[in-house]
Amino acid sequence: MKMTKKKNNNWKVKLLNKKIIALFLSVAIAISIIIWTFSSTISFIIGGGSTSVLPVMNNLTERYVQISKNKTKILYNGLGSASALTGVKDGAYAFGLLSESLSDSEQKKLWNQNKVVRFAFARDYIVLMVHLPKSLELSNTVISKKMGNKTYKFLSLGNFGTDKTKQYELTNKIRSIYTNSSNSWENIFGTQLTGNGINDKITSIGRENGSGTRKFFDKSIIKKSDYYQNITTTSNGQMKSNLLNSDKGSIGYLSFDYIEDIVKNPTSNRTYPICYKDKDGKYVLPFKANPNNPDKITFNSQYKVSRLFTGIINTKVKNFEQSMSFIAWMLDYTEKPTNMNADYYYIKNGCEPLSRTDPEGERYNGDSKSKESILYYYNKYKNAIPK
Repeated sequence: MKMTKKKNNNWKVKLLNKKIIALFLSVAIAISIIIWTFSSTISFIIGGGSTSVLPVMNNLTERYVQISKNKTKILYNGLGSASALTGVKDGAYAFGLLSESLSDSEQKKLWNQNKVVRFAFARDYIVLMVHLPKSLELSNTVISKKMGNKTYKFLSLGNFGTDKTKQYELTNKIRSIYTNSSNSWENIFGTQLTGNGINDKITSIGRENGSGTRKFFDKSIIKKSDYYQNITTTSNGQMKSNLLNSDKGSIGYLSFDYIEDIVKNPTSNRTYPICYKDKDGKYVLPFKANPNNPDKITFNSQYKVSRLFTGIINTKVKNFEQSMSFIAWMLDYTEKPTNMNADYYYIKNGCEPLSRTDPEGERYNGDSKSKESILYYYNKYKNAIPK
Protein backbone atom coordinates (compact mmCIF):
# COMPACT_ATOMS: atom_id res chain seq x y z
CA MET A 1 0.00 0.00 0.00
CA LYS A 2 2.85 2.36 0.88
CA MET A 3 4.62 1.53 -2.38
CA THR A 4 1.49 2.39 -4.38
CA LYS A 5 1.17 5.70 -2.60
CA LYS A 6 4.82 6.54 -3.30
CA LYS A 7 4.41 5.73 -7.01
CA ASN A 8 1.30 7.90 -7.20
CA ASN A 9 3.17 10.76 -5.54
CA ASN A 10 6.06 10.40 -8.00
CA TRP A 11 3.60 10.46 -10.90
CA LYS A 12 1.99 13.62 -9.53
CA VAL A 13 5.39 15.31 -9.10
CA LYS A 14 6.35 14.49 -12.69
CA LEU A 15 3.03 15.81 -14.01
CA LEU A 16 3.40 18.99 -11.97
CA ASN A 17 6.96 19.47 -13.25
CA LYS A 18 5.79 19.10 -16.86
CA LYS A 19 3.03 21.69 -16.30
CA ILE A 20 5.49 24.13 -14.70
CA ILE A 21 7.96 23.72 -17.58
CA ALA A 22 5.22 24.23 -20.18
CA LEU A 23 4.05 27.39 -18.39
CA PHE A 24 7.63 28.64 -18.09
CA LEU A 25 8.29 28.21 -21.81
CA SER A 26 5.01 29.89 -22.74
CA VAL A 27 5.88 32.92 -20.62
CA ALA A 28 9.46 32.94 -21.98
CA ILE A 29 8.31 33.01 -25.60
CA ALA A 30 5.67 35.64 -24.85
CA ILE A 31 8.38 37.84 -23.36
CA SER A 32 10.57 37.19 -26.41
CA ILE A 33 7.83 38.27 -28.81
CA ILE A 34 7.32 41.49 -26.84
CA ILE A 35 11.08 42.15 -26.92
CA TRP A 36 11.23 41.33 -30.63
CA THR A 37 8.41 43.80 -31.33
CA PHE A 38 10.25 46.46 -29.34
CA SER A 39 13.60 45.71 -31.01
CA SER A 40 12.19 46.04 -34.52
CA THR A 41 12.07 49.81 -34.01
CA ILE A 42 15.69 50.12 -32.79
CA SER A 43 19.09 48.55 -33.58
CA PHE A 44 18.86 45.56 -31.30
CA ILE A 45 19.59 41.92 -32.09
CA ILE A 46 17.70 39.51 -29.88
CA GLY A 47 19.01 36.08 -28.95
CA GLY A 48 18.23 33.70 -26.16
CA GLY A 49 18.57 30.24 -24.73
CA SER A 50 20.78 28.35 -22.30
CA THR A 51 21.38 29.67 -18.77
CA SER A 52 24.78 27.92 -18.78
CA VAL A 53 25.92 30.27 -21.57
CA LEU A 54 24.62 33.38 -19.79
CA PRO A 55 27.83 34.41 -17.93
CA VAL A 56 30.01 34.32 -21.05
CA MET A 57 27.28 35.98 -23.13
CA ASN A 58 27.14 38.88 -20.69
CA ASN A 59 30.82 39.52 -21.45
CA LEU A 60 30.49 38.95 -25.20
CA THR A 61 27.52 41.25 -25.70
CA GLU A 62 29.08 44.00 -23.59
CA ARG A 63 32.34 43.84 -25.53
CA TYR A 64 30.79 43.52 -28.99
CA VAL A 65 28.84 46.74 -28.72
CA GLN A 66 32.13 48.51 -27.94
CA ILE A 67 34.11 47.16 -30.91
CA SER A 68 31.60 46.59 -33.71
CA LYS A 69 31.48 49.21 -36.47
CA ASN A 70 27.77 49.91 -36.05
CA LYS A 71 27.88 49.63 -32.23
CA THR A 72 25.43 46.75 -32.59
CA LYS A 73 23.56 45.94 -29.38
CA ILE A 74 22.89 42.30 -28.57
CA LEU A 75 20.23 41.35 -26.04
CA TYR A 76 20.48 37.78 -24.75
CA ASN A 77 17.69 36.17 -22.71
CA GLY A 78 18.88 33.24 -20.59
CA LEU A 79 15.62 31.32 -20.40
CA GLY A 80 16.83 27.79 -21.16
CA SER A 81 17.86 25.74 -24.20
CA ALA A 82 14.26 24.84 -25.04
CA SER A 83 13.40 28.53 -25.48
CA ALA A 84 16.24 28.89 -28.00
CA LEU A 85 14.72 26.30 -30.31
CA THR A 86 11.21 27.69 -30.07
CA GLY A 87 12.30 31.34 -30.30
CA VAL A 88 14.49 30.88 -33.38
CA LYS A 89 11.93 28.78 -35.25
CA ASP A 90 9.20 31.33 -34.53
CA GLY A 91 11.42 34.27 -35.48
CA ALA A 92 11.32 35.83 -32.01
CA TYR A 93 15.08 35.27 -31.76
CA ALA A 94 17.63 35.93 -34.50
CA PHE A 95 19.85 33.30 -32.88
CA GLY A 96 19.63 30.88 -30.00
CA LEU A 97 22.30 29.25 -27.84
CA LEU A 98 22.11 25.77 -26.37
CA SER A 99 24.04 23.70 -23.85
CA GLU A 100 23.42 20.56 -25.90
CA SER A 101 24.20 19.25 -29.37
CA LEU A 102 21.57 18.81 -32.06
CA SER A 103 21.63 15.59 -34.03
CA ASP A 104 22.15 15.59 -37.80
CA SER A 105 18.49 14.69 -38.29
CA GLU A 106 17.34 17.55 -36.03
CA GLN A 107 19.54 19.97 -37.98
CA LYS A 108 18.15 18.70 -41.30
CA LYS A 109 14.61 19.22 -40.07
CA LEU A 110 15.37 22.76 -38.86
CA TRP A 111 16.85 23.63 -42.24
CA ASN A 112 14.03 22.14 -44.29
CA GLN A 113 11.28 23.74 -42.24
CA ASN A 114 12.80 27.04 -41.06
CA LYS A 115 16.13 27.57 -42.89
CA VAL A 116 17.89 27.41 -39.54
CA VAL A 117 21.55 26.28 -39.28
CA ARG A 118 23.46 25.02 -36.25
CA PHE A 119 26.93 25.90 -34.98
CA ALA A 120 29.33 25.03 -32.15
CA PHE A 121 31.48 27.79 -30.62
CA ALA A 122 33.09 26.53 -27.37
CA ARG A 123 33.44 23.56 -25.03
CA ASP A 124 31.96 23.62 -21.53
CA TYR A 125 33.11 21.38 -18.69
CA ILE A 126 30.53 19.98 -16.29
CA VAL A 127 31.81 19.58 -12.73
CA LEU A 128 30.19 17.15 -10.33
CA MET A 129 30.05 18.73 -6.85
CA VAL A 130 29.41 17.29 -3.39
CA HIS A 131 28.22 19.32 -0.39
CA LEU A 132 28.94 17.57 2.91
CA PRO A 133 26.59 17.71 5.90
CA LYS A 134 28.04 18.77 9.25
CA SER A 135 27.94 15.13 10.36
CA LEU A 136 30.69 14.21 7.85
CA GLU A 137 34.33 15.15 7.33
CA LEU A 138 36.94 14.36 4.69
CA SER A 139 39.37 11.63 5.66
CA ASN A 140 43.09 11.69 4.86
CA THR A 141 42.51 9.45 1.83
CA VAL A 142 40.99 12.19 -0.39
CA ILE A 143 42.96 13.62 -3.32
CA SER A 144 44.84 16.87 -2.58
CA LYS A 145 46.48 19.12 -5.18
CA LYS A 146 48.33 22.38 -4.59
CA MET A 147 47.74 25.05 -7.24
CA GLY A 148 49.46 28.36 -6.63
CA ASN A 149 49.05 29.19 -2.94
CA LYS A 150 45.92 27.07 -2.52
CA THR A 151 45.45 23.37 -1.85
CA TYR A 152 42.31 21.87 -3.37
CA LYS A 153 40.69 18.63 -2.21
CA PHE A 154 38.74 16.24 -4.43
CA LEU A 155 36.51 13.24 -3.86
CA SER A 156 37.16 10.39 -6.28
CA LEU A 157 34.58 8.06 -7.80
CA GLY A 158 37.05 5.69 -9.40
CA ASN A 159 37.64 4.93 -13.04
CA PHE A 160 36.25 6.72 -16.09
CA GLY A 161 38.27 4.79 -18.65
CA THR A 162 38.10 4.92 -22.40
CA ASP A 163 38.23 1.22 -23.22
CA LYS A 164 35.86 -1.67 -22.62
CA THR A 165 38.25 -3.51 -20.32
CA LYS A 166 37.74 -0.90 -17.60
CA GLN A 167 34.65 -0.41 -15.47
CA TYR A 168 33.12 3.02 -15.61
CA GLU A 169 32.90 3.46 -11.85
CA LEU A 170 32.22 7.20 -11.95
CA THR A 171 29.17 6.94 -14.19
CA ASN A 172 27.96 3.82 -12.39
CA LYS A 173 28.14 5.47 -8.98
CA ILE A 174 26.55 8.75 -10.06
CA ARG A 175 23.81 6.80 -11.84
CA SER A 176 23.28 4.81 -8.65
CA ILE A 177 22.81 8.00 -6.59
CA TYR A 178 20.15 9.37 -8.92
CA THR A 179 18.29 6.11 -9.52
CA ASN A 180 18.54 4.49 -6.07
CA SER A 181 17.40 6.78 -3.28
CA SER A 182 18.64 4.35 -0.60
CA ASN A 183 22.34 4.92 -1.35
CA SER A 184 24.37 6.16 1.61
CA TRP A 185 27.54 8.25 1.71
CA GLU A 186 29.53 5.17 2.70
CA ASN A 187 28.18 3.13 -0.24
CA ILE A 188 29.39 5.73 -2.72
CA PHE A 189 32.49 7.34 -1.18
CA GLY A 190 33.71 4.62 1.19
CA THR A 191 36.69 5.56 3.39
CA GLN A 192 37.02 9.05 1.88
CA LEU A 193 34.49 10.29 4.45
CA THR A 194 34.19 9.83 8.20
CA GLY A 195 31.59 10.82 10.79
CA ASN A 196 28.25 9.97 12.33
CA GLY A 197 26.34 10.63 9.10
CA ILE A 198 28.21 8.06 7.02
CA ASN A 199 25.10 5.87 6.67
CA ASP A 200 22.72 8.73 5.87
CA LYS A 201 21.16 8.98 2.41
CA ILE A 202 22.53 11.36 -0.24
CA THR A 203 20.27 14.14 -1.53
CA SER A 204 20.35 14.31 -5.34
CA ILE A 205 19.94 17.70 -7.06
CA GLY A 206 19.27 17.94 -10.79
CA ARG A 207 17.93 20.16 -13.56
CA GLU A 208 14.46 20.36 -15.08
CA ASN A 209 13.33 18.40 -18.14
CA GLY A 210 14.11 20.44 -21.25
CA SER A 211 17.37 21.79 -19.84
CA GLY A 212 20.36 21.28 -22.14
CA THR A 213 22.53 20.54 -19.10
CA ARG A 214 20.02 17.92 -17.94
CA LYS A 215 19.97 16.29 -21.39
CA PHE A 216 23.76 16.09 -21.40
CA PHE A 217 23.82 14.66 -17.87
CA ASP A 218 21.17 12.05 -18.71
CA LYS A 219 22.86 10.99 -21.95
CA SER A 220 26.47 10.96 -20.73
CA ILE A 221 26.19 9.90 -17.10
CA ILE A 222 22.79 8.45 -16.15
CA LYS A 223 22.08 6.77 -19.51
CA LYS A 224 18.34 7.27 -18.98
CA SER A 225 15.95 10.20 -18.56
CA ASP A 226 13.15 8.78 -16.43
CA TYR A 227 14.35 8.87 -12.82
CA TYR A 228 13.56 10.61 -9.55
CA GLN A 229 15.78 13.35 -8.10
CA ASN A 230 15.23 14.84 -4.66
CA ILE A 231 15.47 18.48 -5.76
CA THR A 232 14.82 19.90 -9.25
CA THR A 233 16.32 23.27 -10.20
CA THR A 234 15.81 25.49 -13.26
CA SER A 235 19.26 27.08 -13.66
CA ASN A 236 22.93 26.73 -12.77
CA GLY A 237 22.49 29.55 -10.25
CA GLN A 238 19.65 27.74 -8.52
CA MET A 239 21.59 24.45 -8.57
CA LYS A 240 24.54 26.21 -6.94
CA SER A 241 22.33 27.80 -4.26
CA ASN A 242 20.70 24.47 -3.41
CA LEU A 243 24.07 22.72 -3.18
CA LEU A 244 25.52 25.28 -0.80
CA ASN A 245 22.42 25.44 1.41
CA SER A 246 21.64 21.74 1.77
CA ASP A 247 21.72 20.87 5.49
CA LYS A 248 21.64 17.12 4.81
CA GLY A 249 24.42 17.21 2.23
CA SER A 250 23.89 16.75 -1.48
CA ILE A 251 25.34 16.07 -4.92
CA GLY A 252 24.78 18.08 -8.09
CA TYR A 253 26.47 19.28 -11.29
CA LEU A 254 27.45 22.73 -12.55
CA SER A 255 28.90 24.40 -15.62
CA PHE A 256 32.53 25.29 -15.04
CA ASP A 257 31.89 29.03 -14.84
CA TYR A 258 29.84 28.55 -11.66
CA ILE A 259 32.40 26.66 -9.54
CA GLU A 260 35.39 28.95 -8.91
CA ASP A 261 34.01 30.85 -5.93
CA ILE A 262 32.85 27.52 -4.43
CA VAL A 263 36.18 25.71 -4.66
CA LYS A 264 38.08 28.79 -3.42
CA ASN A 265 36.54 28.38 0.04
CA PRO A 266 35.87 24.64 0.52
CA THR A 267 36.35 24.72 4.30
CA SER A 268 33.62 27.30 4.85
CA ASN A 269 31.12 26.01 2.30
CA ARG A 270 31.97 22.28 2.68
CA THR A 271 31.55 21.69 -1.06
CA TYR A 272 34.07 19.67 -3.07
CA PRO A 273 34.53 18.69 -6.73
CA ILE A 274 34.66 15.07 -7.92
CA CYS A 275 37.58 13.66 -9.90
CA TYR A 276 38.17 10.28 -11.53
CA LYS A 277 40.92 7.94 -12.74
CA ASP A 278 41.78 7.49 -16.41
CA LYS A 279 42.49 4.11 -18.02
CA ASP A 280 46.09 4.25 -16.78
CA GLY A 281 45.04 4.84 -13.18
CA LYS A 282 46.01 8.53 -13.09
CA TYR A 283 43.68 11.00 -11.39
CA VAL A 284 42.03 13.48 -13.74
CA LEU A 285 40.96 16.71 -12.02
CA PRO A 286 38.20 18.96 -13.39
CA PHE A 287 40.47 22.02 -13.32
CA LYS A 288 44.10 23.11 -13.14
CA ALA A 289 46.01 26.24 -12.15
CA ASN A 290 45.64 29.14 -14.57
CA PRO A 291 49.09 29.54 -16.22
CA ASN A 292 48.67 33.33 -16.24
CA ASN A 293 47.61 33.46 -12.58
CA PRO A 294 48.35 30.30 -10.55
CA ASP A 295 46.03 31.39 -7.73
CA LYS A 296 43.11 31.11 -10.15
CA ILE A 297 41.81 28.01 -11.91
CA THR A 298 41.01 27.16 -15.51
CA PHE A 299 39.51 24.16 -17.31
CA ASN A 300 41.48 20.95 -17.71
CA SER A 301 41.14 19.78 -21.31
CA GLN A 302 41.92 16.19 -20.21
CA TYR A 303 38.70 16.08 -18.15
CA LYS A 304 36.14 14.15 -20.19
CA VAL A 305 32.86 15.31 -18.63
CA SER A 306 32.34 18.03 -21.21
CA ARG A 307 29.90 19.12 -23.90
CA LEU A 308 29.78 21.57 -26.77
CA PHE A 309 28.19 24.97 -26.36
CA THR A 310 26.16 25.27 -29.53
CA GLY A 311 23.76 27.60 -31.26
CA ILE A 312 21.30 28.03 -34.10
CA ILE A 313 20.63 31.00 -36.35
CA ASN A 314 17.69 31.75 -38.60
CA THR A 315 19.00 32.68 -42.06
CA LYS A 316 15.67 34.29 -43.01
CA VAL A 317 15.35 36.88 -40.24
CA LYS A 318 15.32 40.54 -41.28
CA ASN A 319 18.54 41.44 -39.45
CA PHE A 320 20.45 38.29 -40.47
CA GLU A 321 23.49 40.22 -41.73
CA GLN A 322 23.98 41.96 -38.38
CA SER A 323 23.27 38.76 -36.46
CA MET A 324 25.66 36.68 -38.57
CA SER A 325 28.41 39.26 -38.14
CA PHE A 326 28.15 38.72 -34.38
CA ILE A 327 28.12 34.92 -34.75
CA ALA A 328 31.14 35.11 -37.09
CA TRP A 329 32.99 37.00 -34.34
CA MET A 330 32.02 34.25 -31.88
CA LEU A 331 33.40 31.59 -34.26
CA ASP A 332 36.63 33.34 -35.19
CA TYR A 333 39.35 31.25 -33.51
CA THR A 334 42.76 32.70 -32.66
CA GLU A 335 45.65 31.00 -30.84
CA LYS A 336 46.63 34.06 -28.81
CA PRO A 337 43.40 35.92 -28.10
CA THR A 338 43.20 39.49 -26.82
CA ASN A 339 40.15 41.33 -25.52
CA MET A 340 39.22 41.99 -29.15
CA ASN A 341 38.46 38.27 -29.58
CA ALA A 342 35.51 36.20 -28.38
CA ASP A 343 37.96 33.41 -27.45
CA TYR A 344 39.42 35.70 -24.76
CA TYR A 345 36.04 35.73 -23.00
CA TYR A 346 35.45 32.00 -23.43
CA ILE A 347 38.67 31.33 -21.53
CA LYS A 348 37.87 34.02 -18.97
CA ASN A 349 34.57 32.25 -18.24
CA GLY A 350 36.07 28.76 -18.04
CA CYS A 351 35.16 27.60 -21.56
CA GLU A 352 37.53 26.13 -24.13
CA PRO A 353 37.59 27.82 -27.55
CA LEU A 354 37.14 25.47 -30.50
CA SER A 355 40.10 25.44 -32.88
CA ARG A 356 39.57 24.91 -36.59
CA THR A 357 41.02 21.40 -36.21
CA ASP A 358 38.85 20.34 -33.27
CA PRO A 359 37.26 17.09 -34.61
CA GLU A 360 33.98 17.46 -32.74
CA GLY A 361 33.53 21.13 -33.60
CA GLU A 362 34.63 20.63 -37.21
CA ARG A 363 32.10 17.86 -37.79
CA TYR A 364 29.32 19.81 -36.07
CA ASN A 365 29.89 23.01 -38.07
CA GLY A 366 29.77 21.20 -41.41
CA ASP A 367 31.01 21.77 -44.94
CA SER A 368 31.77 25.40 -45.83
CA LYS A 369 30.44 24.85 -49.37
CA SER A 370 26.92 24.01 -48.19
CA LYS A 371 24.26 26.63 -47.40
CA GLU A 372 23.15 24.30 -44.59
CA SER A 373 26.51 24.86 -42.86
CA ILE A 374 27.39 27.78 -40.59
CA LEU A 375 30.87 27.94 -42.20
CA TYR A 376 29.29 28.95 -45.52
CA TYR A 377 27.94 32.09 -43.81
CA TYR A 378 31.07 32.57 -41.69
CA ASN A 379 33.19 32.85 -44.85
CA LYS A 380 30.69 35.29 -46.31
CA TYR A 381 30.64 37.61 -43.28
CA LYS A 382 34.07 37.14 -41.68
CA ASN A 383 35.30 40.43 -43.14
CA ALA A 384 32.87 42.19 -40.80
CA ILE A 385 34.64 40.77 -37.73
CA PRO A 386 36.06 43.62 -35.60
CA LYS A 387 39.88 43.75 -35.71
